[in-house]
Amino acid sequence: MRLDETSIIVGQIILTALLAGFFYFFYRTSAPHSGIGLLCSVYVLATVSRSAFLFDTFLPIRFGDIFTLVTTILIYLAIKRYCSGAPLFERKDYCLVVALIVAAIYGMEAILTQGTLFKTKVLFFTIVVLRFAAGYRLLSLKAKRLPMYIVGTFLILYGFYGMVVILRHTGIPWIDPYLAAMLSNSIFLGNVALSTALALLLLYLFGERSFHQVEQLSFVDHLTGKLNRRGIEFYLDQELARCSRNYDQFSIVLLDLDHFKIINDTYGHPAGDEALRKVVSIIESEVRSEDLIGRLGGDEIVIILPSIPGSGAFTSANRICEAVASSGHSPFKLSLSIGVTEYHCGDSARTLLQRVDTALYDAKRSGRSCARFALATEDLHADNSIPLAEFRRG
Repeated sequence: MRLDETSIIVGQIILTALLAGFFYFFYRTSAPHSGIGLLCSVYVLATVSRSAFLFDTFLPIRFGDIFTLVTTILIYLAIKRYCSGAPLFERKDYCLVVALIVAAIYGMEAILTQGTLFKTKVLFFTIVVLRFAAGYRLLSLKAKRLPMYIVGTFLILYGFYGMVVILRHTGIPWIDPYLAAMLSNSIFLGNVALSTALALLLLYLFGERSFHQVEQLSFVDHLTGKLNRRGIEFYLDQELARCSRNYDQFSIVLLDLDHFKIINDTYGHPAGDEALRKVVSIIESEVRSEDLIGRLGGDEIVIILPSIPGSGAFTSANRICEAVASSGHSPFKLSLSIGVTEYHCGDSARTLLQRVDTALYDAKRSGRSCARFALATEDLHADNSIPLAEFRRG
């Protein structure tokens, strides 16, 4: 049964329009990344290009060919910018300039003289060379990343396919008989399959990373810029799994801004928000880069300290407490009540948070602006917290 080419072209138009919509969605909703906007432009042009092939007239088809060349250029630039952050145009990208010149000449010739089949072959040959050059450049860039290898390799294979198609239509006697049997009814379908595969590959590569970034943004507390409750729970579970697997240790610190409700009621919620941001900034300056800071809710802040025993975490907590108390914040003084505990084999996220909350509650009962450490025992309701001096002696 002979395939209906018009139906296939309409299917491609629908696919490219959907892809343009998807990439526009990624561009508008995910963290800004160079390259996604270019890919959106690629599939807008691809939609126009495929639509042009529905017209059985000279100029729309010729400009459809030009748009095909331009989309190849934009795909290369998008991948390069997205994966390596390299400048949009470099000296080694001279092939792009040549391709644009060929496209411009081809377009002018098409308008002025209605072109010839020979000129069409020149444009197709330029597209093939551009695929080879773009694939090679992606594979040779200094930033070695898997997406660049995948798309670069695919563009080279796509270039080989284009070369076979050109040879099929040259009419060279010693080549044509061998290729005719193989490609007589499959050239058009093969091009459709390869272009669709490239589109889905780009959607997967860009979409996976964009969705991952959206997921990461869902872990961020917008007031402090640190982890929110969901992010804290996620990384706490990861740390528990790591320590259980590797027999390692970690500690957790829970901080509460003293008299936070009074601050909000007296000076207003903006002043309370600024106080939280100030405290988070001080904490960040007092802990390691690998330590995780998050806002559990309200004025409660959590710090996860990987590979740090309770003694080290308690020392850090006391240092933070003193730094906040001496910060000189105005018009009111800041102070923290802090609870600390360490991981013990068999702990869960629930038991850790309950234990550190016990230590925090004891710090508040002890007059605030201090740190307390909670020991790991079976009875969480017992007073197992100890003050800083006793902990150091123990």
